[in-house]
Amino acid sequence: MNKILWVLLFFSTSGYLAPTFGQTQLHIQLPDTTVELEESTTTILMPVTIQHLPENSISGFRLKLQFDPDVVAIESFSKNGTLSSGFSIFGNSDTDETFIISGAGSTPIYDDGVLINLEILVKGAGTSPIEFLEVEINEGEPAFTYTNGNVTVGSPEPIPEAPALVFPESDDDEVEIPLTLSWENVSGAANYEVQLSDSDEFSSLLVDESTTTNSFDVDDLEYLTQYFWRVRAGNESGKSDWSETFNFTTKEKENESPTVSNPLGSVILQEDFGEKVISELGDVFSDDENISLSFEIVDFPADLLTARISENSSLVLVSVKNQYGSGQVIVAATDTEEASVNDTLTVVIEPVNDLPVFVGIPDTLTFKSGEEYTFEFGDIVDDVEDDLSDLSFNFVIEPDELTFDISITSHKITISASDFVGQGLLTLLVKDSGGGEVEESIILIIESSTSSNLEQDIPSEFKLSQNYPNPFNPTTQIQYQLPKASAVSLRVFDATGRIAYDYSHLQKAAGTHTFTFNASALSSGFYFYQLKAGEFVQTQKMTLIK
Repeated sequence: MNKILWVLLFFSTSGYLAPTFGQTQLHIQLPDTTVELEESTTTILMPVTIQHLPENSISGFRLKLQFDPDVVAIESFSKNGTLSSGFSIFGNSDTDETFIISGAGSTPIYDDGVLINLEILVKGAGTSPIEFLEVEINEGEPAFTYTNGNVTVGSPEPIPEAPALVFPESDDDEVEIPLTLSWENVSGAANYEVQLSDSDEFSSLLVDESTTTNSFDVDDLEYLTQYFWRVRAGNESGKSDWSETFNFTTKEKENESPTVSNPLGSVILQEDFGEKVISELGDVFSDDENISLSFEIVDFPADLLTARISENSSLVLVSVKNQYGSGQVIVAATDTEEASVNDTLTVVIEPVNDLPVFVGIPDTLTFKSGEEYTFEFGDIVDDVEDDLSDLSFNFVIEPDELTFDISITSHKITISASDFVGQGLLTLLVKDSGGGEVEESIILIIESSTSSNLEQDIPSEFKLSQNYPNPFNPTTQIQYQLPKASAVSLRVFDATGRIAYDYSHLQKAAGTHTFTFNASALSSGFYFYQLKAGEFVQTQKMTLIK
């Protein structure tokens, strides 16, 4: 089957005759064209064009053209779509290298354009001029110039050879993914077609792509899977055969370590914070390959805290008493194949002022009237943050009949009771350098130098006795018994229930105690007095008569 081609035209000016001065002459031209020689018969159409047609019209023409018969042959003509479509046209070859075309019509040609198309058969490689040997327009009028053309026929580029595959080689195993397929460059190849399949018949294609390089990147392959691949080269002339088919097997997937999905970060705690749950480690670490992870404390600042992992895999911190500062807790997560990853928690423990504490303070001090009693108060106070010299002490003693003297350098207090017999109270207030204060009281029992009343046996039960005398004015004695040392509250109420006197929160030793109640500030009437000592509560009635 003949193939007719329209070609891109490139005009030259060979054979050009200069126009007469002041006029533009009719110009007849043929193009230069290039065509490839193919196996099938190829015919091209070469237009004969006219330009600068003057007022004279064309009603007839005769053209004799010459060509190289080894390269091309003018076989015929086509007037379809040309200026001479209404003419009667005749053409014939008078020799094997010339062709004559004649045409005439009753409707003249007035416009520029394609006069006639030459049908040229391509026969062999080379360049053939298409030359005007004779040109006659209207039997001599008007005058004209012309341009010859050329047909260049080239041999087609050869189809490239099939590529030689390089990587992966056939029967390769343990191939890592993703991978890059590669092959040797092929001379004359403009592109390569790559196919990859999990079938040696390539019935299902995982890759079917084209590339201009001699490599191709492949992603999304499965582990431990056999694949087949091949390549063919191509250019404008066609495609090569497929290369030899290679097969390869991907390697087994390596275990990946767990990852830290929600880092532990940092935490700020207060000194002596006790126990603090930081985070569930299952939320901190993750592993797409392993459902189960084990957790371990790798390191922690033992001087600041202890760290442990609870039964529900939570990270728990426990304070070390009176310690503050900063440090790091390192936790490891390990999967079932022993791959692990660490995460670090930064811990800042801020200091908190620790109050002084009393150590071995006595409940009661007993001495005789007229004597002095001295004890070292520095031995009964301790502070983890301050030295003894950094603490300030304040003492309050009652009743007023008791006096004391303090030695700050030796941390001793001397209590005197020259003419007093009975019970008093020494209150010790201690303040540290941070402004923290603590307070404690010591019961003072001052005995008569000649009496042994306070050396009686310890009572077997709590008891509040009837006051004596009763009625009274203005003082009376209230006696009570304590089988053990107790915090004592002694209150006096009037008939309406209002508190008239409150002598509370005193630490009393076991024994029989007597309290002198002075009602000089109260009016006559009935009063109730009540003793509370631990769980014991007892109330008695007394009468004041003035």
